[in-house]
Amino acid sequence: MESGVGSVRILTSPWRYRLLWALLLALTLAQLPLALCGGAWAVAARLCAFGLCLGLVLLVYLRLRQQEKQHRVLLEISQELSAQTELGDLLDHIVKAIAELIPSAEKCVIHFLDPTGRRLYPRYVSHTDSGRMVGMPADSGIAGRALQQLETLLVNDVRREPGFLPLQSDPGLRALLVAPLYIGRERLGTLSLNSASSGAFDAQDKRLVALLATEASIALYQHRLLASASQERRHSELVLDSLTDAMLVLDHEQRILRHNPALATVLGPDLAGLVGQVVKLQSPDYRLQRLAYLLGDCTAESFTERSVTIDEPVHAVLEIDVMPIADEAGQWLRVVVIHDVTLLADALADQTRLLRAAVHGLQAPLRALIASPDPAQQAQSVIRLERLRQDLLALAEPRESLTLNGEAPVPLRAVLDRLPASLAPDLRDALQVHVSPGLEMQRVQGRWLGHLLTHLVEQTGTSSAAGQVSLSVEGDAEEMVFTVEAPHEAAPRRLHPEDVDRLGFGASPEGLTMLVAHRLADALGGHLWAQRDEKGSRSQLILPRSRPRGG
Repeated sequence: MESGVGSVRILTSPWRYRLLWALLLALTLAQLPLALCGGAWAVAARLCAFGLCLGLVLLVYLRLRQQEKQHRVLLEISQELSAQTELGDLLDHIVKAIAELIPSAEKCVIHFLDPTGRRLYPRYVSHTDSGRMVGMPADSGIAGRALQQLETLLVNDVRREPGFLPLQSDPGLRALLVAPLYIGRERLGTLSLNSASSGAFDAQDKRLVALLATEASIALYQHRLLASASQERRHSELVLDSLTDAMLVLDHEQRILRHNPALATVLGPDLAGLVGQVVKLQSPDYRLQRLAYLLGDCTAESFTERSVTIDEPVHAVLEIDVMPIADEAGQWLRVVVIHDVTLLADALADQTRLLRAAVHGLQAPLRALIASPDPAQQAQSVIRLERLRQDLLALAEPRESLTLNGEAPVPLRAVLDRLPASLAPDLRDALQVHVSPGLEMQRVQGRWLGHLLTHLVEQTGTSSAAGQVSLSVEGDAEEMVFTVEAPHEAAPRRLHPEDVDRLGFGASPEGLTMLVAHRLADALGGHLWAQRDEKGSRSQLILPRSRPRGG
């Protein structure tokens, strides 16, 4: 194959082609006098002219065949350019085309320009050699000059080229053909052909390499665009998938184009098959029905927002923002972001209830402080106000602040001895305390435990009809059990944990008291519950014998 292509190249080289035309014309002119003389010389002249004409026809045929082959190969490269997405496959196809069209090229090297624009590094080599492939300056040497001038350069003998940089080149290198790779004014690299024979390349080779370099430039630039677009898409998907808010994109027909995994918090874990489905209330798919209910009327071409409360799969308060975006065709896409604001909504509701409870709790002691002339009652009101202040402080402070407040633990007996002083006179006289042997010297966090026991005694004892309130402390090696009991004839309406709302308090001072009690019990590492029946009220607190580490 190579010898056949070489013979065609010899016959179809431009200077040889012109020489044959000149010989044909000279012989044709030379046979005119012979033809006038007649005889054998005329016959010979005509035979020579016929032979030359036949040779010329053959030459033209071979020339046309070579051009047809070149056009076919270039067409194949263009088709590969549109069909292939891998850069390596495209470059490999271009190099194979060079080997087929320019067999005198013994080696083909494609260099890419590095991001700094200072050096050219080999990206593709048709024939590797033992030498180490290194980069070269992008602004000097033959390759650098071709890249800077954006011009294909042909050097017949590099030994006679003063600007040649040998670097790691084969010492037998003679002919060099270098074409720049570029798009517009953006330089990408070079395409080089090497040969050990001087004058191995001609003007036709130069034109072919320039065309192939254009195809390689398009392939390289297309690859960069695709890689950049793919990277941006991956980044966008990572950002969307990492969002804690549910998000989906709808087209103008309410068809789902995209959604992120966080949508499972709204629809449940099964999100398979949602893409491409139409969101509508009449859909047999309950997930699409739910989305249609959440979105409501989002067909307006303006930003809309709404708040919706759901109870399935879990209770949640959702804020839904719908942002319309027009695509290139003028159709409206809608980006829907669903924020779960349940915690925020509950916190705001809790704060409102807490304020109402605090205001309600202030009324009685303030009224007594203002209206009562009795100093003892005024003093008791001040004590209640101080306790209310501590309650609000307990609710406002973090759990760690309640347990790790820098106070040294004190014996349980000291806490129990101070307890009556914090009670109203009637409860103080009615309280009976019993502690199992061995527990009195157990060290506890006195401040908050005393505050908690005061609440339990008041909350339980105020319902007593018999004027009796008992506090018993029992325990074993691991825990202590505080039990507060008060009998009564008929249980009045009192707010206990089973009576209060989700957080354990309402608008009454008793609700605030029970919320604080549960908050303190949790901070001390224990458990608290209360019950009431026709016989009386009973509260029980269980605490560990040793203080929990870290609060």
